Amino acid sequence: MIIDLHGLRYKEVEPMLEKHLLVRYNRDGWQIITGNSPPMKSIVIEFLEEHGFGWYIPLHNSGVIIVSDI
Repeated sequence: MIIDLHGLRYKEVEPMLEKHLLVRYNRDGWQIITGNSPPMKSIVIEFLEEHGFGWYIPLHNSGVIIVSDI
């Protein structure tokens, strides 16, 4: 599954992540497209860590965060 955050305002990011990630059982391997915006990445990473998700940014694409269930 892919969550594309392009075009969202920063205040819209957390509700979007809640809508997609918190209601699903398996989120392993989901891609969150943040683009190269440091503030957008920070919002996503803070959300993921707050909710106990593992994550990583692939070397080949720094505009994506991959979710890994812990």
